[in-house]
Amino acid sequence: MNMFLTISIPTYNRSKHLHKLLESLLGIISNSSQKNRIGVFVSNNASTDDTIGVLSYFNEKYSALGLEFGFNTLPCNMGSGVNVLETFKKPKSEYIWWFSDDDEVLPDFLERLLFELDKYRPSVCNVGFLQPPYTEKTPRYGRDIHGFYGDIHSVHEIMSTKLSSIIVKKSGFRFPSEKEVLKTLWPQVLIILPLILVTKSYYIFSYNMARSDSNYLDIRYPPSAFYDLTVIKRDIYRKCNIKQNFKSKKNKITRFSVNIHFLLLIMTGKASPTEQVKKTMRSELLHDFFSNFGYLNIVNYRSLASFFVKYAQYGLSLIYKKNIGIFKLNHYKK
Repeated sequence: MNMFLTISIPTYNRSKHLHKLLESLLGIISNSSQKNRIGVFVSNNASTDDTIGVLSYFNEKYSALGLEFGFNTLPCNMGSGVNVLETFKKPKSEYIWWFSDDDEVLPDFLERLLFELDKYRPSVCNVGFLQPPYTEKTPRYGRDIHGFYGDIHSVHEIMSTKLSSIIVKKSGFRFPSEKEVLKTLWPQVLIILPLILVTKSYYIFSYNMARSDSNYLDIRYPPSAFYDLTVIKRDIYRKCNIKQNFKSKKNKITRFSVNIHFLLLIMTGKASPTEQVKKTMRSELLHDFFSNFGYLNIVNYRSLASFFVKYAQYGLSLIYKKNIGIFKLNHYKK
């Protein structure tokens, strides 16, 4: 059966998080008025935990309710990029909604999302995605730009690289080769950016449809990842014969703000990433806090000031939320 939308999940050794996500999707889809148009597909990158058992278990549960569910297991770990590509190639549906195995689906606007995809048929759609500490607005765009995004010449500045915020139309697309995919940590960009530039059909569904798990954080990007992203975007623009300026300074600021955000989560006990992730963050932040002049390391006071301002703002917001919570509790007790 061909679906209209497949929620496509690449996974590797996160069986507990995958179980939680598939259980949540089961409830959301089975309660949807358009459940016969939504499917779920999982590509298992040769996990060594009990992922296969989880997939078999949910295959039976989805089938018992008449819901579309499929999965495959790669013969060996072929890298995250190839696995992401598998989740795009295998499902037979008009649209693919990529979804990270450690994120959560927000069901509130699912019916409206399907309606708008069906009505406007964009080539690429970004949906609102929330990172902790959660706010009402998405970090990249607000509801005021809901709909088609017409400024194609600056689309790379707003295009989300977060996997769980991307929905892609499959028809008429040339897949990148595995060789191209293996070179990058951003395989989704190799797919969606050329598609946007060629078809000029980029839609922003600004309502929040997904969020990261507030109790889990596992980012494994090396220090060069965001710089590599800029290079990938620049090369794609050149191949599409579109002139565009890519400022490394702006890219550095983006990476710096992301690392500060994660560091604050760690320092306030809101996240417990692996030691490797912490090491990567320290390396990147040290690179931003100090400027190298030969053998000398000069302190970058602007970066340090930015960090302390953000840390103070974050601390104050936590105090505010805590006190408001106490006030509400006492109010209800009365």
